Amino acid sequence: MSNNITKNDIAKTLFYETGYPTSILERFVDDLFKQIIVHSKIDKSTKLSNFGSFHVKEKKQRIGRNLNTLEEVIIPARRVISFQSSDQLKKAINDKI
Repeated sequence: MSNNITKNDIAKTLFYETGYPTSILERFVDDLFKQIIVHSKIDKSTKLSNFGSFHVKEKKQRIGRNLNTLEEVIIPARRVISFQSSDQLKKAINDKI
């Protein structure tokens, strides 16, 4: 079994739990992820209650090094996203609920 879960896997699980068509559920999952992205771009932080928070952080331009050639390379400024899990998610993973 793979360690990865796909949007299709989520839609199939929701299908078994709700009976809604997987085509609708796949669109639902896509829309959910799109909303997280859009909200994170605007507010730089998105909180899903009882799950966790996504935070957009600004990284400055810096100089890196190619370890094979030891050549210096400029790494451009960019945005990265980090995730901080909620206490409820941590407890659920540790079977404390």
